[in-house]
Amino acid sequence: MGKLKTTTLQLSAALFLLTLVSCEVEELTGEAPRDPDKLKEYNQRKMTIEQGVSGTVFFEEGNCMPPRGDSCRTYPVIRTVRIYAFTTEKEAAGDGPFYSGVSTQLIATATSDKDGFYQAALSPGKYSLFIEEDSLLYANQTDQKGGILVAVIDSGWVTMIHPEITYKAVY
Repeated sequence: MGKLKTTTLQLSAALFLLTLVSCEVEELTGEAPRDPDKLKEYNQRKMTIEQGVSGTVFFEEGNCMPPRGDSCRTYPVIRTVRIYAFTTEKEAAGDGPFYSGVSTQLIATATSDKDGFYQAALSPGKYSLFIEEDSLLYANQTDQKGGILVAVIDSGWVTMIHPEITYKAVY
């Protein structure tokens, strides 16, 4: 009788562990959420780097004037993210948000997945991010000193940057 009780207890524990593992796998492989804020959270769980930059690349199009109508759509896209040494508008050829070239050093590239997720391990420092869009580089944010889509990386931290490609959106 004692042997049967021990076997039943072991079997119950094994089933419990199997249930936990299958729930965790289902959560990680489930369909990505459509809501941009929830998608950012979902994508954060994919992160494998301990220092650098990570985020979700979005494309926004349509009439996005408040109140947002049905024609305004924001969705993740697969794109190449090019990470350069800190770049100012004076060091980029073209008028933002589209640039034909950059004179600073290319440090890394990362390609976003179908959920828009990208990441790149980087040393501490200041960088500029550009999204490859057709044959050009796209970046639609600058800081007060003319720095283009700036990412500051601190030791032991991952900086979250969620680039939005908005040239087909109306505000």
